Amino acid sequence: MNLDQYMIVTGPDVESLRTGIQDMADRYSATGFTNGIKVYQSRRNENNYVLNFTNPPDFERFKHLTNHISSPGANSSPFRVMAYCNVSPSDTAPNEVVGKRVLLYVANGDLDGDNVHAVWDGAHSTARLGFSRREEFEELDVLEFEFAEPDLNPDDYELMDTFSPDPDKAERPIQKSSGCLGTTVLLILVVTVISLI
Repeated sequence: MNLDQYMIVTGPDVESLRTGIQDMADRYSATGFTNGIKVYQSRRNENNYVLNFTNPPDFERFKHLTNHISSPGANSSPFRVMAYCNVSPSDTAPNEVVGKRVLLYVANGDLDGDNVHAVWDGAHSTARLGFSRREEFEELDVLEFEFAEPDLNPDDYELMDTFSPDPDKAERPIQKSSGCLGTTVLLILVVTVISLI
């Protein structure tokens, strides 16, 4: 079990978790980060899981995945997700979090449903990390809670399953096409050939 970058998910029953993770794997398949998501189930606490990524995502994708798995869909209640990672200088991340160990989560009171909150050791306030330009980092007036990371023992968890995108449902990368240029060239060739006849 990788404890450098991981998510702790609490709340869902096994079937809801399976559905949520498979949806996430399919939806983000084009990134390559959702191929081989390992899910470990707690031997001690029912409905408590740890998620690891075989191909660890960069910080920006990790934010997206945290947001996605926190809100698995209309047919399921939200999952409580606490995601931990180190933010490196090579990540596209706000300067305030570069070089820090960060806890990402979706706040209960987030009405937008499209924000991830962050806190790190020594932070004086919570940061809201949005996904739109100019909304990537906003320091809030409050510190919702101080940074804390549990001391997980891998022996307390067992591998439940490994998820990868379903080839029949996975989102495909956009294919490049010749577009209007190809059609225009073809039309010019057809008109030229007809005029020569």
